Amino acid sequence: MAYKFQLGKAKLSGSVETTQAITSQGGLTVVGAVVLDNDQISNAELVNSTISGKELGTNLDSISAAVNGGLSTFSYNGSGAVTVALTSSIAGAGLAYSAGVLSVDTAEIAAGLSGSVEAMIGAFVEGSDFVTFNDASGTIGVDVNAFTGSARSVVSVTDNGGDGSLSYNASTGVISYTGPSAAEARAHVSAVDAGGDGSFSYDSGTGAFTYTGPSAAEARAHVSAVDAGGDGSFGYNSATGVFTYTGPSAAEARAHFSADGQGIEYASATGQFSLELSGASLLKNASGLHVDESWVRGRFGPGSGLSYTSATGIFSVPNSGITNAMLSGAIENSKLFNSSVSVVAGNALTGGGTVALGSSITLDVAVNGDALEVTGDAVALKSTIAGSRTFSGDVTISGGLTVNGTTTYINTTNLDVADALVKIASGSAAFAANQGIELGDYASLKTALAVADVGNALSSSLPLVAPSMKAGTFYGTLEGAMLLGVETKSAPAVISKNVTRATANITLTLPSAPVKGQEHRVKCFVADASSPAVVIAAQAGATIEDLASITLESYGAGVSLVWDGTSSWMIF
Repeated sequence: MAYKFQLGKAKLSGSVETTQAITSQGGLTVVGAVVLDNDQISNAELVNSTISGKELGTNLDSISAAVNGGLSTFSYNGSGAVTVALTSSIAGAGLAYSAGVLSVDTAEIAAGLSGSVEAMIGAFVEGSDFVTFNDASGTIGVDVNAFTGSARSVVSVTDNGGDGSLSYNASTGVISYTGPSAAEARAHVSAVDAGGDGSFSYDSGTGAFTYTGPSAAEARAHVSAVDAGGDGSFGYNSATGVFTYTGPSAAEARAHFSADGQGIEYASATGQFSLELSGASLLKNASGLHVDESWVRGRFGPGSGLSYTSATGIFSVPNSGITNAMLSGAIENSKLFNSSVSVVAGNALTGGGTVALGSSITLDVAVNGDALEVTGDAVALKSTIAGSRTFSGDVTISGGLTVNGTTTYINTTNLDVADALVKIASGSAAFAANQGIELGDYASLKTALAVADVGNALSSSLPLVAPSMKAGTFYGTLEGAMLLGVETKSAPAVISKNVTRATANITLTLPSAPVKGQEHRVKCFVADASSPAVVIAAQAGATIEDLASITLESYGAGVSLVWDGTSSWMIF
């Protein structure tokens, strides 16, 4: 595409790329970078490619120039810049020169611009569509409205028909395009009903396709029934779509039966068969066809050693019985009605069953393998009896009795031991926890007032001698030394021993659930220089003789407290 301008400058925004020449009569001004092929312009592309006969790109050492035409000096060192200086002789005709600087003499130029120049410019721009000249001010301008109108006037739009529309407004320069309407789009669509069941149509006014499937009548019209003959009938009603099958009639069924006439007759009209009998061996009555029993009995007779009654059909053995002479050898079991015997195992026996005559059967004794065993033909008690056993009567053991296990239960009213010595823990090297004699549960030995009432639970006519004896509570008179539990506390704590040594100023709280008569002793071991203050506090809900606590305030001070069984500790 080529662009041509009559007058003035053409300004192109963006980049311009061309493979042809760009021709400009008034010069070409480029603002920005000029991109060249291979980043260079060859001398051949230049109108002037020499300086004083020297090609550009060659050494200029031999150039010399006359200093004239306003040049004062001209020098070139062969490798640096060319130096040129002006002289004052260049001044004049609108130019001024001072101190080596050339400038335009605006006053002289203004004076020189007279009507002849203005007339020349006015004549030049006269008749132009775009350029204007103001005679009064001497300015040249561009008529934007004229330029705009001229550009729009060269544009036009042709609507070649078809869906939608395309138009152009020359006054505004706007091109308008309207796409196909819904009606235009629908006009290009149609539907073809190629026949067959159902229907298919298209409404161009709404764009809707309508398909109606086959009707019931159309579907039924494609179905038929063929009755290929034979008994019964088969048909189809295309109006209702119902198949009808009627099975063979009674007459059709009877027509398929017949009789060969050999003593049997058949009536196809009724479907009844009848027998035509002859001879004395068969009889017919309301119950059906049967053999004449008397005729059958008359066909039997007695053999040797038997008698027979034809009236009843019974064979019998004469009173003389069957003799060996009548028999040939022994009678096999298979010839006997009962040829075996059933043997039933009674209590404590196993085995039994059915045994053939002439055979034998063995019965076994059933014993409990935990306690009994069968040795030979005898039943004996095992030396080791497994499982639990209960003896309802007295048991007398003449020898020693060894009981192994974890617990031995004796559920008797009284235990009477005739031996003078009962030894406990004979198999232990030393006493340990959970050893000795325990008298039931602790609570079961107390009365309703929580006072121990052991009675004769443990009594002996001999002294009870032990290197030491320990119990949570002693009742009655105690003789001999008694060892008390001793503890040392240096931090606040609950008293848990009978004797407590306090080695720091701390608070010691008495036990929360003491029993009546329970005693605790506390002694202060804090030096006087440390201002002893060992506090002994009663447990929650209790007092120490109406006080919540007491304080030991000197080294060696001690106190004994006994629980009264209600709510207070007594001081001793």
